[in-house]
Amino acid sequence: MANEGKTSWIYFARVNEKLMGMIGGYRDGNDLKNQTAQIWGVYVDPAERGKGIAKALMAAILEKLSKNSDIKKVILEVNTDQEITQKLYEKFGFVKTETNSIQLGDGLIHKVSKMAKVM
Repeated sequence: MANEGKTSWIYFARVNEKLMGMIGGYRDGNDLKNQTAQIWGVYVDPAERGKGIAKALMAAILEKLSKNSDIKKVILEVNTDQEITQKLYEKFGFVKTETNSIQLGDGLIHKVSKMAKVM
């Protein structure tokens, strides 16, 4: 883990100091009020995908979040064309709650599903 706080967390996966992946989580004011947490920034180097890195990162952050009795639900968003990623999240108990079209960092409009997991 690179950063740990009461409202934000970042985990990195490294092999021989080479960054292979990352995952982050946070809680803003609404999350604190609603007893939720958000997961963001799930990324694995394309050359390292399929090796269980995303699974290990997700397991680590969910383990950390599960130790906070004030977190009742974890929420994340995933681009709908990332089917393998969606299936990974579903294996961890996330279910789709809604799908919207939004503009992402690349400037294009994408369909994004919000997924939630009850803790």
